[in-house]
Amino acid sequence: MSIGDWSSSDLEFTRHVHLFADADLHVATPQNPNAPIEPWLEHFASFEHSRSLVVAGCPPKVTEQGIEHARNDVDFEAICTPLALEADRNASKNAFDTIASAEAPALYTHPGLPFTMGIIDDVVIVGGFDDETSLPIASVTTDDPEARKWAVDLYRRYKRDADRLNVTQMSTKK
Repeated sequence: MSIGDWSSSDLEFTRHVHLFADADLHVATPQNPNAPIEPWLEHFASFEHSRSLVVAGCPPKVTEQGIEHARNDVDFEAICTPLALEADRNASKNAFDTIASAEAPALYTHPGLPFTMGIIDDVVIVGGFDDETSLPIASVTTDDPEARKWAVDLYRRYKRDADRLNVTQMSTKK
């Protein structure tokens, strides 16, 4: 999600922004450029259930947690755009292969995700990225039950049309 022009996919969030009225806002600053990923790191460190939509590559510290979870057979799901998958693969083929080939994580791909969002236990996190650099610039977190209900419904709608990641096909690309 960018700060600039709103696409139709961004409207999905703006139609439901009222669900985030009491959300915590985390904005990157020169003093703390990692502020937007801190909630991801906190909640993704340990969880009962995690599902996410990913439109940009994962920050390295989040990827490190994903590797640890994959090695420990922790179940989690992620639906990624092809661009996000390629960015993660280009950032670290070994990390990508470790997560993608593990048994427990379920990875899917979908070309039309609206924004990056995580549903980690009872918390919903929505991330915003800079259009030019794909760096995280802000995130909001909430444990509002109505926001979680909306997020779960949105996730399910995209999962219905997502394709399970074919690791064999990806590994022959480069």
